[in-house]
Amino acid sequence: QQTGQTCALVAQMSVLESIKGIQLSENEVAQFAQDSGWFDPNYGTPTAHTDKILQSYGVSTESYYDADLNMIADALERGDKVLVALDANEIWSPVRDGAGNPIEQEDAGHVVWVTGIDQDEQGNIKLIINDSGTPDGQMKVIDAVDFSNAWDDRSNFMVIAHNSPPSTIA
Repeated sequence: QQTGQTCALVAQMSVLESIKGIQLSENEVAQFAQDSGWFDPNYGTPTAHTDKILQSYGVSTESYYDADLNMIADALERGDKVLVALDANEIWSPVRDGAGNPIEQEDAGHVVWVTGIDQDEQGNIKLIINDSGTPDGQMKVIDAVDFSNAWDDRSNFMVIAHNSPPSTIA
């Protein structure tokens, strides 16, 4: 679990460990990112810098605004890792009106790692995330309606971190 405004940094650290096996401490990454101008301990990480730690360690990334669930699904199917910016309040404590539509809440910028998408027999879609902002955030399941509402508040921003292809011996 993150200890400050470090959600984007901790998400990148987790993806970096997953892809390259590199383990870093939150404090050293926060200091490196702050020294590089990518992180402010009082504000967090600007969206444009959500992939800088990964790139610093040689992970190829692509960033998109106005992404959609199909883009997430395609990236996951390829074995890539996906980070998204969203409104934490709308995934931590989603609220809906009488018709079941999500209600907007005060925006709380946040970054999570999307690890999967699941569809049940009734066609309901759920997203599986790793969320460093909550103690029970590993493999947390979020309804797609609530996820989309929260993601829309951050312009449907996503980062795809490319998983290195397996090496082949000739």
